Amino acid sequence: MICSTGIENYTTPGTFNMEQSRPETDRQEWYFITKYKCYVKYATRIKGSILFHSIPYNWKDEDCIDRECLWRFGTPASHGCVRLRWQDAKFIAENCMPGTHVKVLCSETRDDELRSLLYQESFDASKGFSYEDGLIENFYLSL
Repeated sequence: MICSTGIENYTTPGTFNMEQSRPETDRQEWYFITKYKCYVKYATRIKGSILFHSIPYNWKDEDCIDRECLWRFGTPASHGCVRLRWQDAKFIAENCMPGTHVKVLCSETRDDELRSLLYQESFDASKGFSYEDGLIENFYLSL
């Protein structure tokens, strides 16, 4: 999954067990981030205030995606959260239950060929793409 992580190493490397949902809006279609006054889709808590979620929206409307965030997608751009395509954020929200291991790694190399492919495709069961059926037990995120 292509993503944007935190600028200036705001996404802390380490191994985490995904936390229980806190507000009733965790893992739902829309989640409002009060501190940054934006909406995201399918927010799933990794640890504390660090979440998996979609690229931010200015309003609770799919036509109002934050264009600057969209332009920076695939590069460090957040305050620590992991920004994903909404389809990938939804997949995590629906399939990665509390306790799922998330490993955040710092990497000094980038696979540009893989990055290009990830820009082209997202999870789509109708096309036969799958991240494995059932519970995903480990996620590895390379910063």
